Amino acid sequence: TGHLPFEEEYPEPMMYAIVNEEPISLSHYLKDVPDLLQSVIDKLLKKDPAERYQYITEILLDLEPLIKDSKILIVKQKSFFVKLFKMNKTYGIAAILVIAIILSLIIKFNFFTKQKLETSIAVLPLKNITQDTEQEWFSDGITDALITELAQIRSLRVISRSSVMQFKEKNIPPPDIATKLGVQYLVDGSVTKTGDQVKISARLINAMDDEYIWAKEYDSIYKNILGIQSEIARSIANKIQVELTPSEKSRLSVTREVNPDTYEKYLKGMFFINKRTPEGVMKGIDYLNRAVETDPDEPLTHAGLSLGYSIIVHSPSPLEGSQERCKDEAMKALELDSTLAEAHLALAMIRIYGERNIAGAGESYRKALELNPNIPLAYMHYAWYMILTGKYEEAESCMEKAMQLDPLSPVYPADYAWVLFWNGHFDESVMSAQKSLELAPDFPYANFVLSQSYSEKEMHEAAIEAAKKATQFNTDFKWGLAYSHARAGQKEEALKIAVELESHLTMFNTWCLAVIYAALGDADKTFFWLEEAYHQHHPYIQWIKRWHGFNPYKQDPQYISLVDLMDLPE
Repeated sequence: TGHLPFEEEYPEPMMYAIVNEEPISLSHYLKDVPDLLQSVIDKLLKKDPAERYQYITEILLDLEPLIKDSKILIVKQKSFFVKLFKMNKTYGIAAILVIAIILSLIIKFNFFTKQKLETSIAVLPLKNITQDTEQEWFSDGITDALITELAQIRSLRVISRSSVMQFKEKNIPPPDIATKLGVQYLVDGSVTKTGDQVKISARLINAMDDEYIWAKEYDSIYKNILGIQSEIARSIANKIQVELTPSEKSRLSVTREVNPDTYEKYLKGMFFINKRTPEGVMKGIDYLNRAVETDPDEPLTHAGLSLGYSIIVHSPSPLEGSQERCKDEAMKALELDSTLAEAHLALAMIRIYGERNIAGAGESYRKALELNPNIPLAYMHYAWYMILTGKYEEAESCMEKAMQLDPLSPVYPADYAWVLFWNGHFDESVMSAQKSLELAPDFPYANFVLSQSYSEKEMHEAAIEAAKKATQFNTDFKWGLAYSHARAGQKEEALKIAVELESHLTMFNTWCLAVIYAALGDADKTFFWLEEAYHQHHPYIQWIKRWHGFNPYKQDPQYISLVDLMDLPE
């Protein structure tokens, strides 16, 4: 699995876990784990030494049916291993080693190849062979476009942008890249743009064999760029024998021309929005607004704007009017092209976080994933929809899918940890947050979630330390430090932060203050700030029934009245 049976950050909690807690089952990490294999491992990890296997032959006898079932090795006589071991220890040990190798292959084949044999691909950053840094937006933009084209194919798992961009301008062998991303195929190539002429060279690599199995160069005028992208995607799908549905064939048969000036501004806009910084998002929106002025009927620019504004809407300090603008742009994009998954996603986020339209949000999320089943951001937000509707296991499955699609991003294991926290799985939450920190050691969100989970495990010193790390890099998580102090019984420290948040009040902090005062046991202030969160349209207020910190107040008339106002799912 790549995990220890017990994983803790510090020696003390590790020792406590080994002595007092049960190890996490294999099925948490792997699918279709045989019950027999799980029972063997459970016996190996028994707390009482007398309950464990006493002899290696006992393990071999228990594992024998698993080996038979694999159809890799057939053993005709049940006592074969025992007899062999007794006859000659050297042969016996050799047999054990052979069986260990076979078992590892069985496990790898049965559990990992289901994902690996699933047709999977990553489009590596296309090279800008002009060496003109001013054209970086073009090479990155065409990379994104090819990812989007391939991502529309349901039977294909396509790695998202943020993971593949980590290999930009790096000389790493294809098999190593494929291993890191968990894919079979890679696409690489180069792009150049000279005036109105565009040249794209694309090559398909069978990554495990490290050999090119298809290559083609496309030379065309800029206004035909969408047709080139669709043709490349169709050629790749055909080469790797991916079957396309009729609707996928239709979407991948785009022949419409674009306004070169509009499309250039669109690519530049998305280039900056994809930086995911406040400055980058605003600069990207500026380019996209200029693209709309050039050609108001280009659906891609409206979809890009809806995505940009959705990022602002979901930030701790959303700009006034951004919610309305996000919805307007999403609706306009879908009016022009109803197959744009990104516009459906932006509409879903507005519906759930802004309009409290839970049913409508669910429809939009499902439509977005139907059109493009390879958007990790959609799975992440759909997971929170699932929590809101009480479907906890489905929420975890959504986050697992997001991590498969963007394996090198620290965001998704951190958000998975947060989902696990809300679901009450604090041990697993800690492990996922730690995985995020392995990818980005100072990632504030991961440290924040880690602190919350440590608090629930009553590891208060570690919780406060992690919360301080989160706050050091992002003060938006300061409320998490107050929560950890409150859970540790350090009332004065928690109140000090609460007062500070009240003195610099934002809409975002209304919910956070309610959480802090609930942890402090102050019912009056808890309900005061919950009411404020409701009236100021804090997006998280809809999850009031799912936050375990409010459980002590569920019979309070104020709580019941507030919940009734929102008509929330059971």
